[in-house]
Amino acid sequence: MYTSGTTSAAKGVRLSSRAILYQASSSNSLLHNLSTNNQTSTSTSTSKKINSIVTIPTLLHSFPENKTFPSITFILTGGSHLTPGHLEKTTRIFPNAKVVQTYACTECASSITFIELTDQNHPNTNTNKPGKIVGKPFHMSLEVKIFHDGDPNQPLPPNSIGVIGTRGPQVMDGYVSFPNHDPREFFMTNDLGCLDSLGNLYFCGRNSDVVRSGAETILSAEVENTVSEKLQDVVSECAVFPYPDEKWGEVVAIVVVARSEHGGANSAVKNRINRGWNNWGLAKHKKPKQIFVAKALPKNSAGKVQKKLLSSMYIDIKSKL
Repeated sequence: MYTSGTTSAAKGVRLSSRAILYQASSSNSLLHNLSTNNQTSTSTSTSKKINSIVTIPTLLHSFPENKTFPSITFILTGGSHLTPGHLEKTTRIFPNAKVVQTYACTECASSITFIELTDQNHPNTNTNKPGKIVGKPFHMSLEVKIFHDGDPNQPLPPNSIGVIGTRGPQVMDGYVSFPNHDPREFFMTNDLGCLDSLGNLYFCGRNSDVVRSGAETILSAEVENTVSEKLQDVVSECAVFPYPDEKWGEVVAIVVVARSEHGGANSAVKNRINRGWNNWGLAKHKKPKQIFVAKALPKNSAGKVQKKLLSSMYIDIKSKL
């Protein structure tokens, strides 16, 4: 199986039968790889008597908002986080569904941690942590730890941000044309995160998905999560990327997709960010210095944002103005 190649070249992952069976289940009629066409998603769910969906938030919203699907009882979503607005819409369309967020990667035969978003008793997400809670490992034989700079000899204490490492029967044997992975060693995901004192994992973005402004390292996911939550009434989705700056080296730039009912509300989105930032709990240097409003974000076939394209698209646009 190949990785999606969102931040680097796609790599062939050698998954053992053990790793696949570790996560296998045949108890549900499953719909995966949703179509972006809402008619296709609707007809398939109905005709095939689907009761479970595995997808990413972007494709989950291919279902029409004016219909409900009470037969769907389980939704597993990953790849990005459901914003509060998207979660509310999802529970309205799928009134009987348990909605579960997963943290996953191809190298681990998919899911590593889970948290039920529709559980009223799940841990409070309104914390000062920069990432989004993605729950705990689903089995006691699966370990998750945080490491400084991805060094397996430097595990970090709770509430410290570092590279997420995992070890257990779900981890791959290695990449195609690369040396085998030693199952006794932690696999470093190249994702940033932290663990709280209860063992809940918070995902803070890719290790490479940061903005280095002066002496500060800014997590793109932290800015994206804040804008999505504070402007959920007008923002459908957004993506942060580093923008070159003569003084600071890089500053934060953000591309925002306005909700359809707001059209291309360019000035409104910019004004809301500029006026509200000081009350949103993030430092001044994390505030977007360049704000672009677009109809859509560039994505790959898996629905993941292709951030490599954002810089070339919007830096080139700005330089030509």
